[in-house]
Amino acid sequence: MDPKRALAGWLDGAMLWRAFFSLVLAVLLWVWVTNLEDPEMSRRFTQLPVQVVQRPPADLIVLDQDKLPGVTVEVRGPRSVVQTLSPEDLRPEVDLGGVTSPGTQEVPVRVRAPRRVRIATVTPATVTVTVDRLASKSFALEVEKQPSPASYNIARVDKAADQVTVKGPAADLGRVARVVLPVSLGDRRDTFDAQFVPEARDAANARIAGLTIEPSPVAATVVVSRTGRTVSVVANLVGAPADGYRVASTTVTPPFVVVDGAADALNQLILISTAPIDLGGQAKPFSVYDVQLQLPVDVHLVDAVMVNVQVQIERQQVRQQFSALRVAPLNVGAGLRPTVTPTEVAITLSGPLDRLRQLSGGDIQVEVDLQGLGAGTYTITPRVTVPPDLQVVEQPPAVRIQLERAATPGPHPSPVREAPPQTGVLPRPFLSP
Repeated sequence: MDPKRALAGWLDGAMLWRAFFSLVLAVLLWVWVTNLEDPEMSRRFTQLPVQVVQRPPADLIVLDQDKLPGVTVEVRGPRSVVQTLSPEDLRPEVDLGGVTSPGTQEVPVRVRAPRRVRIATVTPATVTVTVDRLASKSFALEVEKQPSPASYNIARVDKAADQVTVKGPAADLGRVARVVLPVSLGDRRDTFDAQFVPEARDAANARIAGLTIEPSPVAATVVVSRTGRTVSVVANLVGAPADGYRVASTTVTPPFVVVDGAADALNQLILISTAPIDLGGQAKPFSVYDVQLQLPVDVHLVDAVMVNVQVQIERQQVRQQFSALRVAPLNVGAGLRPTVTPTEVAITLSGPLDRLRQLSGGDIQVEVDLQGLGAGTYTITPRVTVPPDLQVVEQPPAVRIQLERAATPGPHPSPVREAPPQTGVLPRPFLSP
C-alpha cells in the first residue's frame, strides 16, 4: 500500500472524528450553559377541565359529559416558559369519535401544551364516559296548577300545545311517566297570557333533568277566578271616652278580610265587626291587638289573620258664642272722650270642652286701640284676646268710635289705657261640635 494514501486516509478519519466530538462537545456545552441560565423545572396544575374534541355519532349521546372529573397535569420545561404558564395554556382533551355503541368506556386523556413544554404526568390518565342511544317519544301535556293566593283560583288554562316530544337518552326517556305544564299566578289577579316551561316527571312525580322537550316554552291563557267574598272590618266600640274627649279616628288592620261559607249567608254579608272594644274613660290613644271577629253562622275566614285596632282619642273641640262682651277703648288721647257704638259685641270661640267650661269674665278681652287718633268719628274692628288654647272662629263686627273733646278743659292725667275689666259671669257655653 502506498504510504501516502494510507496517511491521508488516516488523517481524514481522524479529522472526521475530531469534528464529530467537537460538535457533541459544543452541544453539551450549550446545553450546560443554557441549563445554568434557564434551568429546567416542573410544575403541577390541578382540576383542569376535560374537553370533548370529537363527539360520537348523532344517534348517541354522552350522559356524563358535564360530570367528567378534572385532571392533574405535571409539566416540565425551561423555567422561563413554565413559570409563565396559566391553566388556560393546557388543554386536556378526550376523543369520543371512536365510540360507536352505547355503554361505559375508558377514554385516554390527551393534553395539548405550548412549545418547549413537556407533559410529565396526567392524573387520571383516562376518564370513564357513559354513552346511551338517543331516543324520542311523544307525550300528552298535562296542566299542573300551582298553589294560588287566598281567594284566587286558576279556573282554566288554554294552552297552545296539547302534545310535546321528549328527546334524550333512552334510559332516561324510559323513566318518563308524564309531562306537565306548571302554571302559577304569581302576583297576577286577572286573566292573563304567559309562557310556561313543561317538565318531564317520573312515576313518583319527580322532575327528570337532561331531557329536551319540544315545544318549550308553551304559551297559555290563564283564566283567574275568585273564591269567597271580601268584606270590610269595622271596630265595635262600646262605652265612652273620658269627659271632654272624643274618638278622633279608628284604624283597623287589615281593613278587609276574605270569607267563605253558605251562599245565603255571604249574599247578606256587608261587613264584619270586631269583638267589643271598651273605650272605658280613655283620654289617650290606644291599640288592641289580635282582636276576635264576630263571624256570622256558616261563615269562616279563608285565611287566618290577626286583626289589630288603633283608636285615636283627642280632646273634644266645640264652638261657643259669647255675647254681651263690652268693647274697651285703649290709648285714648289726652282731652278726648270716646263713645263706642255698640258698646257690647258677640264672638264665637273654639276649643276643648273642658277649657271652655272654665272660662271666667276676665279671660276674654275685646278692645279697640285709639293710639294717635284725634277728635273725629272712626270705624274700627275690635281686637279680641283669649287664652292660648282657644281660637276665635268668628270675629266681632266693626264698631263706631266717636272721639270728642272734653267740654271743660282742665288738668287731665292723660291715661294711656282705659280697659275696665269684663264684669259679670259669662253665660254657660251652649256647646256645638
